[in-house]
Amino acid sequence: MTTRMHSLLRTGLLALALAVFAPAASAVYAQGGMGGGGSAPPALSSSDVSDAEIKSAVRILLAMQQQRRQMQQQMMQKYGNPQEMDSTQRRKARMEMMQKQQSLMKKKTKEEDMSRQRVQRILQSARQDSTLRKRVRQAMQQQGQMQGGGSSQGGNMQGGGN
Repeated sequence: MTTRMHSLLRTGLLALALAVFAPAASAVYAQGGMGGGGSAPPALSSSDVSDAEIKSAVRILLAMQQQRRQMQQQMMQKYGNPQEMDSTQRRKARMEMMQKQQSLMKKKTKEEDMSRQRVQRILQSARQDSTLRKRVRQAMQQQGQMQGGGSSQGGNMQGGGN
C-alpha cells in the first residue's frame, strides 16, 4: 500500500513539476525569438544529465512545491475560498501566486547555478526517458526523506499529492 502511495506521489510530483514549469517554458520559447514556428529542443536522455543536475532540479522542484502549498493557504486566508471568488479576485490571486513562483524560481535557479530552461528540459525529458524518470524519482525520494526526516511537514508533503 505504501509503495503504491509513493508511486502516486512521485507521479503527482512529476505532474506538478510540469504544471509549474510548462507554462514558463512556453513563455520562454515564445519570447526567445524563434519566430513562432520554432520547435522545442529535443528531449534529453539520461546520459545527457548528471546526478548533480538531477539533484539540483529536484531541490528546485520541491522548493517550488512547498511554496505553492504555502501560497495556497495564504491566498485562502487573503481572498477566501477559491470557489467563492469572483473572476477578478481569482485573476488577482493567480497573478500574485505566479509572480511569487517566478521570483522563487529565479532565486532557486541562481542558488543551484542552473538555468530555468535546463530545469524545465530535464523535467520534461523525464516524461519521455524512462531511465531519466527513474533517476529523478529516486532523487525526489531521497530529498523527500531528507526533508521529511526532521519535521511533520515532510509527511504532509507526501500526503498532499497535488
